[in-house]
Amino acid sequence: MPHSARIWNYWLGGTDNYPVDRAAGDAYIKIYPKIVDIARAGRAFLARAVRYLTLDAGIRQIYQGTNQIQRVVMARRLLK
Repeated sequence: MPHSARIWNYWLGGTDNYPVDRAAGDAYIKIYPKIVDIARAGRAFLARAVRYLTLDAGIRQIYQGTNQIQRVVMARRLLK
């Protein structure tokens, strides 16, 4: 069964995908040919944003996902 994360991996030129993911990705490309450009532009934006945050803005730790952020905020409140 194809998985969206592996399809995006395929569009981005990664190797963590299976034939079923590539087939689904290719089928989607036929419907929406610009999806590969959009996926790559999104990844490039992410890289630029992280580079700015870590090098220029002084951010030293980045949390992924709202649940993890929520746990950190709650833990900091409990430790005060």
